Amino acid sequence: MPRVIFLLFLAALNLLLSAGEATAKDKETPPWMEDVITGDRKIYLIPKGAKKEVFGSQVTVETTEEYAARRIYEFEQFMEGRFKTMDENYAALKAEIDSLKNTVEQLQREISQAVKEVSGEAGVADDGEAAEQ
Repeated sequence: MPRVIFLLFLAALNLLLSAGEATAKDKETPPWMEDVITGDRKIYLIPKGAKKEVFGSQVTVETTEEYAARRIYEFEQFMEGRFKTMDENYAALKAEIDSLKNTVEQLQREISQAVKEVSGEAGVADDGEAAEQ
């Protein structure tokens, strides 16, 4: 008798757990889809970003061709904006690099001039020491 009760308990537990899994699976929405709830609480899955109109329990969604064309157009506009920003950033960076090149060249000239002056003074000092001896 305890064995039968135990088996009935396991069967009931299995039934409850499987029902919970089924409702959880029904509520899952893929990341690229969204739920549309109508007045009578029916849920429709449509592509995320699709244009929709809800009139009571009627849901009108744009066609696949319209959706694809609109998304491609929006993507092109987005990429054009990105390319424009990249071009502006490139021009600013190029100007900064040119400025840094000029600064480095000027510093190299100053260093070479300072080295010549120091070597010239050292040569004069060496001549002076040789003359004293």
